[in-house]
Amino acid sequence: MLRSLRIGDLIERSRPANTWTAPRATAPPRVTGPGRPAARGDDFIAEVAALYREAKAKGGMPARKPWRYVAEQLQVQGVGDVTDGQLKNWSRRAKNLGLLPSTPRKEKE
Repeated sequence: MLRSLRIGDLIERSRPANTWTAPRATAPPRVTGPGRPAARGDDFIAEVAALYREAKAKGGMPARKPWRYVAEQLQVQGVGDVTDGQLKNWSRRAKNLGLLPSTPRKEKE
């Protein structure tokens, strides 16, 4: 008797009868996954660029490692756990916006 039962039929009969509804007119806001940083706008990128220029102007250790200085200052402001990848992306965006000078690549001779 068990050999005559079809698995597909059992599955279909065990599912509750659902009524299909139209999707909502407005999509829910996009929620980032755990550990994924929030989207940052151009104002934030301008702030990051200003912190970079501040580090360069201070001289000493901040001028030698400006992105470390930027990460520390952001952490003081409440933007915690800044990764190297985030700093790299923010640097690229600041350069694309013209807020930081783009560094020319050295050509091999």
